[in-house]
Amino acid sequence: MGAEKASRGFAPGGYDDWQYLAGMSTNPSYWAIQARRHMHEYGTTERQIAGVAFKNHEYSVDNPDAMYRKHFSMEEILTSTMITDPIRLLEICATNEGAAALVLTTRETAEKHRVKPVTLAAVAHTIAYFSSTFEPPSIQMNSRINNPSATEVASKQVYEATGIGPADIDVAEVWDVTAFNEITLCEELGFCPRGEGGPFLYHGETELGGRIPVNLSGGLICKGDPVGASHLGQVVDVVRQLRGQCGPRQVPGARTELAHAFGSDGHCAVTIVKT
Repeated sequence: MGAEKASRGFAPGGYDDWQYLAGMSTNPSYWAIQARRHMHEYGTTERQIAGVAFKNHEYSVDNPDAMYRKHFSMEEILTSTMITDPIRLLEICATNEGAAALVLTTRETAEKHRVKPVTLAAVAHTIAYFSSTFEPPSIQMNSRINNPSATEVASKQVYEATGIGPADIDVAEVWDVTAFNEITLCEELGFCPRGEGGPFLYHGETELGGRIPVNLSGGLICKGDPVGASHLGQVVDVVRQLRGQCGPRQVPGARTELAHAFGSDGHCAVTIVKT
């Protein structure tokens, strides 16, 4: 199980002195720098980033566990308050309180109960080779440095452990602490080639009925980020998809699903569950 009771505003602490002195002691500043770099290198646009938030807000309406359950137009998202350029208020998650729990047992025991058993195929927890805690931003943000991200490392581990590849995933919950993160993390998880995340998401490939639906729960943008419970919450949602319990946001015939979370010091978890 996991639980969190967070204070209001951006999560504090955990940074080195040079980061405070450089004005980089809040997470959104890092994601904004990454977003601008991605936009410079690959042509990603603010409208593509807003499209991620638009999608997630649309699906949140049908998720009773979401913190925010409201439709927003693209124009409302694109004109919402700028938090740190180019990331806006309706494109970023809120800290909040929450809890999630799973029951793990043998398949034989599970089959004795009135619930469809779901198999935990693999889980990986790792950190980046060079963590953002001590790594200068010039290296952290430079895609030309040979530094595989924690997401690339962890996803490779679960893919190799299960023989399941990105093309086999029916539904994914991805750590969208900002709308931009969903774009780049879909690339790092292998759902699309590097640099193509913006068009991939904007053209509907991650919507219900698309190639690989992502964050049909509304994602963290709509559920909030109760840090200690966020990844378990993602796993709970993909398990519900496997059991056909998601109503209007249900993916028909879903059999293999992935949950992904990222956190302080470059910590990353990737979990694959299947029927």
